[in-house]
Amino acid sequence: MNNDDAESILTNEFQSEFNCPNFNASEEYPSIYNTEDRMSLYTQGPNSIYTPGGNLSISENKKKSKSRSKLIDKMLKEEAKKKKESEPDLKILILGSSNSGKSTLLKQMRQNFSKKYTMEELDYFHVVIIENVITIMKLLVEGLELLGLDKKLDENYQNDAAKIKYFQWDKTIFVDKEITEIIIRLWNFKEVKECCNRKNELSTLFIQDTAKYFMDSASRIFDPIFSPTNQDVICCRKPTYDIKETRLLIKDCGNLLVYDVGGQKSLRQYWVPYFSDVHGIIFLVDMSSYDMMMEEDSETNRMMDSLNLFESITKNKLLEVAQFILFLNKVDLFEEKLKKSKIVDHFSDFIGDQLSDKVAKKYFQKKFEERAGRMLLSIQFTNSTDSRLMKKVIVGCMIIIRTVALKSIGVIS
Repeated sequence: MNNDDAESILTNEFQSEFNCPNFNASEEYPSIYNTEDRMSLYTQGPNSIYTPGGNLSISENKKKSKSRSKLIDKMLKEEAKKKKESEPDLKILILGSSNSGKSTLLKQMRQNFSKKYTMEELDYFHVVIIENVITIMKLLVEGLELLGLDKKLDENYQNDAAKIKYFQWDKTIFVDKEITEIIIRLWNFKEVKECCNRKNELSTLFIQDTAKYFMDSASRIFDPIFSPTNQDVICCRKPTYDIKETRLLIKDCGNLLVYDVGGQKSLRQYWVPYFSDVHGIIFLVDMSSYDMMMEEDSETNRMMDSLNLFESITKNKLLEVAQFILFLNKVDLFEEKLKKSKIVDHFSDFIGDQLSDKVAKKYFQKKFEERAGRMLLSIQFTNSTDSRLMKKVIVGCMIIIRTVALKSIGVIS
């Protein structure tokens, strides 16, 4: 709010109080805005002044003017206070390759440190979750063919699989009962569950990490009274193609403004405008992607893409003052995959016990440290779908970033 806004409010107040639609505060009471013009008010003798409300003595007019001046000062101070409160104490940018867990981290932040989801938001996630379930089953049916597992199944399976394969969904929460029953029935085939467990062999299909979670919950999800839980929201997948901005309030950290950006190669050119005045960057890596190719580039290993992207971001001059935190994410999937897929088959310089998750974690941690263009503030091994773990990790990291930011401007030593 500026003086013109305050003047407008004061004018409206006088018009209402004295029923005088043509009254203008700046014309009738210039002393509020310019004390040097005070004498211009004396139009009816040395001891009185004309006002829309009648004749007032000079002393009464001074009191009125002083009161109105205080009112304006109060309004300006309140406006300044609101503006200050709206400005974030920390600006955080979440970066990483596609499917590294950025959006999941942002949802964890939202659920733990912001207001509850609105009904409109829950309706949106409801549709996304149903879309996930239908997409997963379509991909599993295709996966069974690629693995040759469909040949073991009878005619009943073949008929159900064909219906799912060619089913066109209108993207509403209302799914034909026949289709929901088929999905639930197909999931009960042991071959379909085997295909889900072997999804790492179907890297070209990009079956989401939480496939089993949603298929196990299919009956609950298709229930007419279903409403997404926080864990459902955390586990659902919807690629980010734009910039998502979220405001948070974390104890001992203050107000946070967090940006989540799309990780696809084609979207990375849009990151730069958000580098300005950033206090901290959380870079996420999908640890389980060491044996997978990128969805948008089938010739590039996903872990190698993360390493290259991390190096370029940490060496970017626009981010010289930003603090970097590295989240080596999806450690649960990583540890499980080590039993099935050898690191050395994809990273020839790996030496050590293939089945030791401790050795494997240390190997990739060192690779990222070697690529970093600066010292990293913190390195965390995370599972972004674990709400209890992520709440502790997020708070700890935000406190570290805030402390370093305050030290950099001399607020604390």
